[in-house]
Amino acid sequence: MINNKHHNALKDKTLLDNKYEIIKELGSGSFGITYLAYLKKLNIQVVIKEYFPNELATRDNQSTIVPINTSSSEFYDKGKERFLFEAQVIAKFKHPYITRVIDYFETNNTAYFVMEYEEGIDLGDWLKTHKNLTQEDILPIIIPILDALTEIHKHNIYHRDIKPDNLYIRKDGAPMLIDFGAAKESYQEGSRASSFNPQTAGYAALEQISSVSKYIGPHTDLYAIGAVLHKIVTGKTPPVAGDRSLSQNNEGIDPYESLANKKTKGYSTEFLEAIDWALQLYAKDRPQNAKELQKALMQRKKIEKSVEEKKLEKLEDVIKTVKPAIKDKQKIQRKIMPIILVVIVLVIGIVFYQIDKNNIEIERQKSIQSDAFTYPDLRQLNKKGDPKRGKELIAGSGACVACHSINSENLQPPMDSITAVASYGVNPPDLSNAGAVYDAKFLAALIKNPAHALMLEHKFNYQSGKFHPMVSFYGSDQEVADMVAYLQFIAPMKENLSAEMTFETACGRCHSVNFRKWTQIGKRSDAKDKVSFNEKLEEYQKDLTIYLGVLPPDLSEYISMNRKNTISEIVNNPQSILKGTSMPRVGVTRSSMKKIINYLDKDI
Repeated sequence: MINNKHHNALKDKTLLDNKYEIIKELGSGSFGITYLAYLKKLNIQVVIKEYFPNELATRDNQSTIVPINTSSSEFYDKGKERFLFEAQVIAKFKHPYITRVIDYFETNNTAYFVMEYEEGIDLGDWLKTHKNLTQEDILPIIIPILDALTEIHKHNIYHRDIKPDNLYIRKDGAPMLIDFGAAKESYQEGSRASSFNPQTAGYAALEQISSVSKYIGPHTDLYAIGAVLHKIVTGKTPPVAGDRSLSQNNEGIDPYESLANKKTKGYSTEFLEAIDWALQLYAKDRPQNAKELQKALMQRKKIEKSVEEKKLEKLEDVIKTVKPAIKDKQKIQRKIMPIILVVIVLVIGIVFYQIDKNNIEIERQKSIQSDAFTYPDLRQLNKKGDPKRGKELIAGSGACVACHSINSENLQPPMDSITAVASYGVNPPDLSNAGAVYDAKFLAALIKNPAHALMLEHKFNYQSGKFHPMVSFYGSDQEVADMVAYLQFIAPMKENLSAEMTFETACGRCHSVNFRKWTQIGKRSDAKDKVSFNEKLEEYQKDLTIYLGVLPPDLSEYISMNRKNTISEIVNNPQSILKGTSMPRVGVTRSSMKKIINYLDKDI
């Protein structure tokens, strides 16, 4: 959205269609003015877009828009038809990352459509105050937009004007695709494109120069996504496609400089190669659908190490050299250690073992019987869910399976755990058991607003520009209830859910349990190649440490040693004990907590 004030904008408090009261102008462009308005009947704020082509029309004293002259009337009327078509295009979609049209009407000799209001800012303005974004910062913005494009492309509709100004960042960080003014349906082969063919320099693909519709396709929007990524990574838009074509035809040189060849630090080679792929000059050489680009962006092996990381590795090498000498000294000390000390320790252990065991059991019961599993800060979802519709949302427009696997439903993970933690900072869990392990109210809150449900708003918020890797779902309460119902439907019965399965779902992606041979990437005992397993584990733990700030501790001694605070407090309200921690609230049910405790108990 262009934020220029329009000299012919409607005055504040103007009433439209007898129900919308203008609050203020939000911005304007060549073809329209956008307002913030108030819908009295529902007591909500909405966004209204008004058709007003600057070069063709003006406004009289009665708020009516009139063409400047007779010759412009025909163009004005065609433009108005196209404007209403935009409203109809957007109204087709009910997707969390696509702006929603809730009404449209004609009055004042022009047209209007009404959209839901979301507090936030367009990406173009947001980037002015958020520099040097990491790969982990970028993916939660772009991956959902690619999900939105998958949805519109299924209907043979192409946006054709994707750029930072047409990507909107909501207050909680969730992105949204806006301004479908250039969108076009794909008609029969050979048809002519509309005379309205906007081309934003640097973001428009080469085929947009043509007036033949058949050359426009998903690859056209993906070129623009590549250009947006190029802008985020380098601060510059790529060369104009037409100029690239001329240079290549006349001089045999494409002026576009490959990002992967430049090896920009802080980004994986695979990520940069994906951007280069999207920005290929000719359509046939680009990804042919949004899912292809999405997968390519999320693949990651190694990121170019920073100077700090290299220094840390050198320090680790020094430590490895010094350790043997220290160990030799410690061996000598252990040999001369009085045997009687060992005897004393054993006697004390025997005397206090039973007392300690009884105290632990009392502490455990206090933990489980507490009210920590009611989640009073989360809103109750008073809707009955439909599992069938929930499946469509989770596997479709809800876009959960873009990151999560559901092994019980034969929906495989889009990437391995090592790549996932490198891309997101944390490995998205398999959802097969989620409906049985997690509280339903917590699941609903997690779907709607992950940072809030996980008690991580101090880390992920609009002001900091850091957003949770899991993007908020902006569907209705009924849709959220449907998604929760589906997760509960596919989950095993609680009595059939083992302690190990429960721990793996709730805690196992971050914590190890040595006495169970459990690591963040699975059991050591299941590994066929021990060397490869250890290398992958080390890589996983490094990325997890970067994301959380510290590697989560091994929980082998948790039951016997952590008696100062109850387990339920740490699991379900970590901020009450570890203020400012990156550890999320887990949100398990009471019965799940019992199973987690049992899994951590060496005596069971």
